[in-house]
Amino acid sequence: MMTLDSCIEKFMKSKNLWNPNELKIPKKYEKHGDLILFPIDSFSHKNWVTAGDELWNLICKEYQVTKIAR
Repeated sequence: MMTLDSCIEKFMKSKNLWNPNELKIPKKYEKHGDLILFPIDSFSHKNWVTAGDELWNLICKEYQVTKIAR
């Protein structure tokens, strides 16, 4: 079974958006019901934004939530 980090990295590589020197997958978060709250500086690099809805849907699925916030 893949970890969330591995899933996100694999997804980003498939889109040619992975850069391990610039993209950091947050290790800290809070989960409140169907919301996951990441630190304000998480997912701010342009490559995360370019990945768009597919990335957010992957994160929602893996964390079993319907909403993501920073």
